[in-house]
Amino acid sequence: MQVFTRKKIFHLLVFLSIPVTSPVWAQEQGGQLVVERIEIQGARKTKPHVIHRYLSFREGDVLTPEIIERDSQRLLATNFFKSVDFSAEPGSAKGRVVVNIEVQERRLPTLEFAGGYSELDGWYVSPIGVRYDNLFGTGHFLGLRVIIGDRVGGFNFRFRQPNIFNSNLNFQLDWEALGRDLIHYFNDREAIQKVGTGSLRLALRGSRGWGKYLSGGLQFSATEPDSFAKFTQNDSTLRSFPAAITQNLGKKKAGIFWLRLQADTRDDAFFPRRGLWGALSIEVADPKFGGTTRFTRKVFDGRFYQNIRSSVLALRLKAAATTESTPYYERFYLGGAYSLRGFADRSLTPAGYGTRLFLGSVEWRVPIAGRDPQKPSLVGAVFFDAGSIGTPPTKFAADEILTAFGFGVRIKVPVVGWLRLDFAYPEKRPDDFRFHLGIGQPF
Repeated sequence: MQVFTRKKIFHLLVFLSIPVTSPVWAQEQGGQLVVERIEIQGARKTKPHVIHRYLSFREGDVLTPEIIERDSQRLLATNFFKSVDFSAEPGSAKGRVVVNIEVQERRLPTLEFAGGYSELDGWYVSPIGVRYDNLFGTGHFLGLRVIIGDRVGGFNFRFRQPNIFNSNLNFQLDWEALGRDLIHYFNDREAIQKVGTGSLRLALRGSRGWGKYLSGGLQFSATEPDSFAKFTQNDSTLRSFPAAITQNLGKKKAGIFWLRLQADTRDDAFFPRRGLWGALSIEVADPKFGGTTRFTRKVFDGRFYQNIRSSVLALRLKAAATTESTPYYERFYLGGAYSLRGFADRSLTPAGYGTRLFLGSVEWRVPIAGRDPQKPSLVGAVFFDAGSIGTPPTKFAADEILTAFGFGVRIKVPVVGWLRLDFAYPEKRPDDFRFHLGIGQPF
C-alpha cells in the first residue's frame, strides 16, 4: 500500500471515496469523510488502546486534514515511535474510508543529555539520563536523571501512568534529592548557604476536556539547611543569622496539598510567536498532611505573546503571596537573570526572603538570522522589567517598585537551546549596567 504525505491525504481520501463527477468533489473541502475503521500496523509491543488514546477521531467521526496533522504530531511527540505514517483506502461505501496507521517502535530505553533552566535554580544540565517512554507497551513513562547546575545538584526519578484505573486521569510520581545554594545578602555582601531537600510528589492530572487544565496532589518533603553560610568574596563564614532564618534551621518536614490550574495556547514552547500561557497554583502545608510545617502559598504567572510581522511582543505578569509562617527557603526572591534584570542575582531580596512578590516584564523580540523566520537561530530583544518584594512588617502598597530596561541577544545552541545575553540598566542608576548570561527565554 502506498504511503502519502499528511498534507495530501485529505485530497487522496476524497479521490478514493467520492466519484469525480460528484458535486462534492468540486467543493473539495466541503466533502465529509467518515472513518469506517482504523487499522494499526507495526505495533508489536504497544497496545492498540495506547495509540487510540492519542487520536482525536474514532470510528464514525468525520475526518479533516487538520485532525490528521495534529494526531500525527501527537503520536510522534510521545517518543514511543521512530516514525508514524498515515495511509488510507476506500471504505465499504462512498464517503467512508479506512485509515491505516503504520508505526515503527522504539524498543530500547533512550539515553539522553539534557539541559534547561528554572527561576529558582538557574541553568542546569543532565549529563547522565535514561528514560523509557513506553514501558511494557502500555505508555508508562520511567526516567532517571542526574542533575548538575548553577546552584543545584542531585538526581530525579519520575514515573508516569496515563489513564490510571481506566479513567481520564494521569498519575505521576516524582522522587528527588537535591542540594541547593541559597544566596543571601548581609550588608551588601553575598553569602551562600547550602540547603538539602528530599521530596516525594504525587500528582493527578486530567487528560481530556477541562480536566487537562487542572492538576493536584500531595508532596512530602524533608529540608535541612546548613547552620552557616560562606561569603563569596573572602571565604569567611557567617554563623549568626536573622531570626527569620534562625527559626527554620535544622531538619524540617512538610506535607503539602496543592492544586494548579494551567492553560497553554502558545504555538511553540521554545520560541512562542502568539498565544497565552498562564498558571495559578495554591499550596497548603499542614501537619494533617504530614510533617510539622504550616503555611499557605499562592502564585499567579501569566504570559502573552503576539507576533507583529516577523517580530514578537511578549508580556509577563507574576504575583505571589505566602504566609509569615512559611520557611524562608519556600519564600520568594527578586533580582537576577531569571527575575528582575539589571540587579545581581537575588540582591533585592530581604533577609529571610519575601512573602509577597510582584514582577512584570515587556519584551520585543526581533529575529536577526535563520532560514525560517518562524524558527530563527539569532534573535535580538529590548525589554523593560519592574518588580517589588515585601515582607510581613510592611504594607504591599508601600513596597518600593524597582525598574530596569535593556537589550540583548538570544543564540540558538544545540542541546542547550537558547543562550541568552542581556545588558540591563536599573532606571535609578542608568550608568550602572549589568550583564546577564542565561539559558532559555526569560519567560
